Amino acid sequence: NPSELVRVYTKPAEGPLVDIVSYPDFLNLRDDTDVFSDAVVSSDVLLLNLVTNEGSNMVLVEYYSSNYFQFSGLRPSLGRAFIEAEDGPVVMIGYNEWRREYGGSPDILGQTVRLNGHPLTVVGVGPANYQGAFVGVDVQYWVPLDTAVILEESLREEMEDRGDRSFFMLARMRPDVGITEATAALD
Repeated sequence: NPSELVRVYTKPAEGPLVDIVSYPDFLNLRDDTDVFSDAVVSSDVLLLNLVTNEGSNMVLVEYYSSNYFQFSGLRPSLGRAFIEAEDGPVVMIGYNEWRREYGGSPDILGQTVRLNGHPLTVVGVGPANYQGAFVGVDVQYWVPLDTAVILEESLREEMEDRGDRSFFMLARMRPDVGITEATAALD
């Protein structure tokens, strides 16, 4: 039900409301309140180095909670979305990237791509009608947060720092909670 979806804003000690949260804030809001039935985070769009047999180039990547695609009702065009406990580092390829760079071949599933020098197993291809969390940006690869900390050494520390507000949070309010009640509960 789309009316249950909200974008979560937080207020730093000084300054206006911002549409970004720290990872510890996300965990607290998701796990320690009775307001939301589910929640996810995504990163800003990042440029990472993709290494192929033909060379290397910079590609657009977003980091997502492992349940992002399920939460959003987005079904992969091929393969599967991320799961909570992956067996290793994984990636999903954007639909347009898959068609353009991999010829739309179903053989891409189980193949390895190298982002920032790290091998990741392709588990799925994004939906044809979805380009990413930001309108107008055609993301080429999505990586779950458990894998992202392998790609960027500093990310683990950032995810532990309550002052580092670098994630966008979407949540599904419980059906019995209104926006006024939710706002009051989170203040």
